[in-house]
Amino acid sequence: LLGCSQTPKGSSGNSVIGLEELKGRYQELVTRYRRLLKLNPDDLELRLKLAKLYYDFKDYSQVREVLKSVDNRGAKIILVKALVRAKDYDYAIEIFEQLKPIPKDNEYCYLYGQVLEEKNLFPKALKIYEKVGAPFKEKAQERIKAIKTRAEGKISEEVVAISEAAEEFLKRLEDEAAMYLL
Repeated sequence: LLGCSQTPKGSSGNSVIGLEELKGRYQELVTRYRRLLKLNPDDLELRLKLAKLYYDFKDYSQVREVLKSVDNRGAKIILVKALVRAKDYDYAIEIFEQLKPIPKDNEYCYLYGQVLEEKNLFPKALKIYEKVGAPFKEKAQERIKAIKTRAEGKISEEVVAISEAAEEFLKRLEDEAAMYLL
């Protein structure tokens, strides 16, 4: 009975782990996956798990390193997401163009739209952003609105309202200044 209440070795006893413990677990997993990958360099599933772990922890250069020579659709999807997050748009667009048909992955679609927008390919970006669903749908809709405003050369309604309010404020300020002078 006494053994049931003891905390696991290396655990702080809290249900929420601390940052240092999380870093330690991350490093343990990376070390374990890397060791296994040395023994089984052709194990695609293991390579994808390691790349996903790196991606989830925002270590995009390591994702690139692990997947650079892998010719697999799933690997390319993870790689291209990491490339966009690392702002390597030129290499990313090459991979996006290779992945046809477009995967039904909302993050992928949002990031693809982002790269197209960054490269000023607005009509293509709009088409891609239209395909984006939750949880990236709201962000995609904002980008669509921004592109349309820019492409049509229009000033957004918010900017017009602020501008009109500023003009009205300045007019009142001038009137008040004139009254002080009199």
